[in-house]
Amino acid sequence: MSDLEQARELLAAAERDLSALRGMGDAGIFADEIFGFHAQQAVEKSFKAWLAFLGDVYPLTHDLGELLALLRAHDDGASRFEELIEYTPYAVGLRYADAEPQRRPLDRGDVLPRVEALLERVRQSVRRRIGEVHNIEAKGLGGGEADGSQRMKACLPSGRALPALYRFRLRDACAAAVAYAELLRQTAR
Repeated sequence: MSDLEQARELLAAAERDLSALRGMGDAGIFADEIFGFHAQQAVEKSFKAWLAFLGDVYPLTHDLGELLALLRAHDDGASRFEELIEYTPYAVGLRYADAEPQRRPLDRGDVLPRVEALLERVRQSVRRRIGEVHNIEAKGLGGGEADGSQRMKACLPSGRALPALYRFRLRDACAAAVAYAELLRQTAR
C-alpha cells in the first residue's frame, strides 16, 4: 500500500471517530471516558495519516505526544495541535478505570472544533497530493530523456523542498505515474 493510500485509509477511520464524537454531545448518556476515547482515536489516526502522507513510518503507539514530536520534525505547523495531546490517557487507561476524581469534565464544545481543524489540515494535504498525481497523468509525461530528469521535475511540487526521507519514495511514485501515463497514452492510440 502506498503512503498516500495509507494516509487516506487512516483519515477515513479518523472521520468515523469524528462522526461518533458529533453524536456524543450529551454527557449524561456518553461518559467522558467514551467521548475522550473517540477524541483520542480521531487525533491518533489523523497524526498517523499525516505521517504516512509525509512518507514517514509511524510507531505503533497511542501516545499523541510521541506522534506529534515526529510530525514537528517535518512540519512546524504541527505545533498548533499541541493541546490535543492531552487526550492520550483516554486511549486505554481511562476507559478501564473509574474516572479520576481530580479530572475535570471534558468541554465537548471545545474538543470538536480542535479535532475538526486537525482533520481538515490533513485532508487538505492529502487532496493536494492527489491533485498533483492527477496533474502528472494529465501532463502526459513519459519518454524522451535518457535519465528521466524532466519527468522527475514535473512530479515535484513546485517551489517545495522535500525532506530527504521521502525523496526516494517520491521518485518511485513519479516513475509509476510516468509509466501509467505512458500506458494510458498507448492504449488511447
